[in-house]
Amino acid sequence: MPETNLAEVKAAGFNLVIEGPTREYLDEAHSNGLKVLARTSPFLVLTNHAEARRIQRFDSHPALWGWYTIDEPDLNRIPPATVAKVHRKLNRLARKPTVLVLMSGSSAIHYGDFADAVAVDFYPVPWAPLSQFGKEMKLARYAIEPRPYHAILQAFDWSAFPELIDTTKPLRVPSYDELRCMVYMALAQRAKGLFFYTYRARDWELTKSPLWTDLQYIVAEINLRLPFFTAESLWWSPQFDYLAGSDSMYNEVREGKITLVLLQVREGNAAVPRGRYALAINTTSESVPFELQLPHTGDTVPVLGTSSPIPLTAGLIQKTFGPHEVICFGPLDSTGL
Repeated sequence: MPETNLAEVKAAGFNLVIEGPTREYLDEAHSNGLKVLARTSPFLVLTNHAEARRIQRFDSHPALWGWYTIDEPDLNRIPPATVAKVHRKLNRLARKPTVLVLMSGSSAIHYGDFADAVAVDFYPVPWAPLSQFGKEMKLARYAIEPRPYHAILQAFDWSAFPELIDTTKPLRVPSYDELRCMVYMALAQRAKGLFFYTYRARDWELTKSPLWTDLQYIVAEINLRLPFFTAESLWWSPQFDYLAGSDSMYNEVREGKITLVLLQVREGNAAVPRGRYALAINTTSESVPFELQLPHTGDTVPVLGTSSPIPLTAGLIQKTFGPHEVICFGPLDSTGL
């Protein structure tokens, strides 16, 4: 990302950028209140003294958040042993964490031990079902739990990279609802942080796309609801049913169409009061008639972000979820599960 755009990115609500840094770049990021995930050249890390000195020189900078080691070694057929060597060398050179980006969550079991932090990218629009994004995040979580992982979300149009995608579907950017749905799918799978790819690459420029406006609204929502995004995930065995009008309970990856998670907010804010919340996500592009028993004793249940509670009967709600709709019920008044 160009140094001249850092103020714009900070104003849009972001707090971290990825770049191959210079001293001037890090200083400018710091002055704008941004952290930097610094790109490295992994094979230079192993062999080049100048690269080693650069890492040692910049590591103590207050804007330096971590070192981006290798991009998608699972896609690029880089053996885990090589990734391990780069990670060990960087840990000798620097104190800031190493970050490894994987194409598939399932690869975390082979590579996840060779970085201080793992991020998983999966860009499904429009060539794959959006539900596959949630599946990839779940695979990453299973592979490295209890250590955290980060989710990288699609903020670009594949038509800028046509040679990298094999599909007959017309290429496009994610819609607002699709991007927001992916954000909450990452939350449901306990992602530690969210990255959005990309601000600029080749002929793609995010600020020249309608997606830029959508993304700013979503980032504003994330910042407003930070207690929700850092909430504790609780055990929950919900009672639910898919009602008439839904041809199947399963999405394209053979999981339930509606993802359900119970979250505990320990320290809230004005937008997200302390308490328990039930997060419900329609992972499909279909409308889904759904019935859910909430752990809530009132006659109505609040919906986060609205002033209109939803009526309940004995804790039971019936609702048709729109395509990729996300609802955060709560705070709930019941302590029973």
